[in-house]
Amino acid sequence: MSADRRKFRAVAVGAAAVFAALLFAAIEMQWPRALLHCEGFGCSAMWVVHLMMAGAIVIIFVIGGALFGPTPRRYSALFAGGAAVLATAVVFGVLIVKSQLQIARGIAAHEAACAQYPQLCPEGAGPGQRL
Repeated sequence: MSADRRKFRAVAVGAAAVFAALLFAAIEMQWPRALLHCEGFGCSAMWVVHLMMAGAIVIIFVIGGALFGPTPRRYSALFAGGAAVLATAVVFGVLIVKSQLQIARGIAAHEAACAQYPQLCPEGAGPGQRL
């Protein structure tokens, strides 16, 4: 493998990691909401904006690989785009796991509160039981 190809691969993977970190920060700190004002139910579709941001990153990497990568250019474009896809997939995977852990903590807190104060949780009362 030539030095140009090794250098290109290192730059593409490094840049994908940097852009993945920026995408993670943008989603976690809700940067798109600074540009797109939403309230209530309208914010539930913000995931579409996040997917569009990830898609734009992949397209930029494919174009950058085709323009600046070593020959054959189509393989450089595929490598750069693949690195970006993998990086964004890792970001969304981490976000999904983080959300699932947050939901599990909320359910555990709800169950603990219901165990301590059963009068606050009518859904736990069976038929014929007084609330």
